[in-house]
Amino acid sequence: MRIYSKILIGLVVLGTVWLMTIHMILSPGSKSTPPKSLQEDPLLREGTSPDREQYHFECNKISIVYTWVNGSDPEHIEARTLRSGSSTYSSPANNRFRDLGGLLYSLRSLEKHAPWIKDVYIVTSGQVPGFLDTNNPNVHIVPHSQIFHNQDDLPTFSSNAIESSFHNLPESVGDCFVYLNDDMFFGNDVKPADFWSPQTGQILFKSGWTAPPPESRMNNLWHRSIGFTNSLLDSLWGEFAERNYASHGPYFFSMKVLRHMFDSFPREFNLTTSHPFRNERDVSIPFLYNQFTQHYYKHVVAEKTINSYLKMVDEPTKMHKDFGKILANKPKTVCLNDGLDDEPSNEFLYEMHNFFHAMFPRKSKFELHEDTFLESLQL
Repeated sequence: MRIYSKILIGLVVLGTVWLMTIHMILSPGSKSTPPKSLQEDPLLREGTSPDREQYHFECNKISIVYTWVNGSDPEHIEARTLRSGSSTYSSPANNRFRDLGGLLYSLRSLEKHAPWIKDVYIVTSGQVPGFLDTNNPNVHIVPHSQIFHNQDDLPTFSSNAIESSFHNLPESVGDCFVYLNDDMFFGNDVKPADFWSPQTGQILFKSGWTAPPPESRMNNLWHRSIGFTNSLLDSLWGEFAERNYASHGPYFFSMKVLRHMFDSFPREFNLTTSHPFRNERDVSIPFLYNQFTQHYYKHVVAEKTINSYLKMVDEPTKMHKDFGKILANKPKTVCLNDGLDDEPSNEFLYEMHNFFHAMFPRKSKFELHEDTFLESLQL
């Protein structure tokens, strides 16, 4: 009888140990053996532990990368109409593709506030901004065909797909780059240490929004793709966690981290680049990048963002006040998100025109000649 009791006690103990082990593996922050998905991570295959302080990246050269499109170009309109099979994206003024002349002023802001960045890479479908001096040795046009591994994925009209190909950017970009959409610019002087330094590692800027997104945001493709990306991380790291979005503004990317991300999710990256328009099962690069850097690499989380985000709406009086605040406060970086209807009023365009010229009246070395707002504005 004692033998059976000992066997029973032994089974109970073994069962308890087994349950505790499973709990430790699945619990966030566990120090136990990682699940298989984490063991397959390319860094861990080198026989190291996922201690973020062990991983560093250098930024011996920092470039700037823009994505730009002229959505009013008839050829571009025809291409996206054919690609979509409908007229959903056919409007010349569709705010997903519309050019409000922002790139001109963003380049002026670059020369004024970040002159230490020498090389400019503009990723496009092959289009070239009319004002741009392509004879400038520091200006580089990068067609989508140069960075997309699968040419059958082109033409593309998805920023997620383009960003998911950034790990294929030319080597001349260097170790690191600041990434801006053409609606982003520098409002005050910035220095490399605002984004990265050898002492601190990368500076991460977080949004107050967290993933998984609440149900109230799930009707938006952008939020759904972040939710999808968050679930990929749950699977990779064997946990169910709440994670902050990246602050929406200029992003600082390391090529090393981008390649690490691709090596971890090659199938999901390739699926994203195959989507010609945004899709709920896209990888969200800014979100994923922040999480990978925080998990694996030396970093500091900024107490507050250096970016000012403003959604532009066709309310001239309101925009006059909002533009005035930016002029007065001079935040280091600014994102002017296009929330306008297809045909913005002349009153709004006047306010935007005055704002840009008040901020950046002097032409940059990246321009062919003195350009006016009306010449650069393509609706």
